[in-house]
Amino acid sequence: MSLSDRRMTGDGSLFVPKGLPTVVGTARANLNYTTYEGLRLSNGVNSFRGMRYAAPPLGNLRWKAPVEPAPVPTGTVEKAMAYGPICLGNGVTYPAHGQSEDCLFVNVWAPTNATEKSKLPVIRATTPNANWDGNEVVQRSDHNIVMVNFNYRVGLWGFLASERVREDGDLNAGLLDQRMLMAWVKRHIASFGGDPDHVVIHGASAGAGSVATHLVAYGGRNDNLFVGAMSQANFFPAQPFVEELEYQFDRVVRQTGCGQLHPSQQMACLRGKDVAVLQAANYAQPFPGRPDPPVPLFYWTPCVDGDLLRDLPYRLFEKGHFIDVPVMFGTSTNGASSQLYPPH
Repeated sequence: MSLSDRRMTGDGSLFVPKGLPTVVGTARANLNYTTYEGLRLSNGVNSFRGMRYAAPPLGNLRWKAPVEPAPVPTGTVEKAMAYGPICLGNGVTYPAHGQSEDCLFVNVWAPTNATEKSKLPVIRATTPNANWDGNEVVQRSDHNIVMVNFNYRVGLWGFLASERVREDGDLNAGLLDQRMLMAWVKRHIASFGGDPDHVVIHGASAGAGSVATHLVAYGGRNDNLFVGAMSQANFFPAQPFVEELEYQFDRVVRQTGCGQLHPSQQMACLRGKDVAVLQAANYAQPFPGRPDPPVPLFYWTPCVDGDLLRDLPYRLFEKGHFIDVPVMFGTSTNGASSQLYPPH
């Protein structure tokens, strides 16, 4: 049984659903760049998994803002019946089952009877674990909500930072993936029965930190991508300025064989490297001047880039530079305690 099939009850005991939904048919969603065919489930939910919301971030698109997926030939129907690969994680040995550099996929669960006229509220979740199944969320809402979750670039792939990245790429690519996904929801969620003007963003743990970051993104500029936010167990890692992260970039180019080149050539060199070479450099190391071990838990993080993130988030909130929408913030008792105080 997968984690998505299990849930903890209020007293901490394990709750196992008595019956999981079965597939009873298929469902289609017509988007402007393709048509996806998902699954119709016995609990009255349509499941669309593994849809592209952006082009594969490969080759020259490494460390750049995501771009629209290429349209497919008219009449093509693509399958959306299984999760796409998740993004390559920190410290993972490549090749890794179920993980890939080509990972910008979105999943949608919606009531079977929803139409474009339904205009159901949408929850767009940055979930704390991969391949989280949203069909039960729809079922427990009495089939009155549309649920969305997605992958975004993490680790070296999403948050490599340097002035050299700024000059020949885009900083905070992982956050830009999230912005692209929100634009995708705005543009396409009506095809699943959702209301593009009633989207609430939700996140837990690091995802909650992403939610808070989007509240202050671009100095609090409101692009009308969401009308509310839920930040569960909000987590703000240290969000350094770009100049504080040059040592990370220097280590990556040195380890991948690009360090001997002129700085203006190093990004092109990295983009030409095999995935395995880059993934071998996708790990945490002690901060400068710190002992080894321990290594930091949160090594690859968003940075203050002067654009999407114009200052430290707490300063932006303090100055009132945030999107003024209803929010819910929550905490978790002993959150991350197993990571901070691992058993011996």
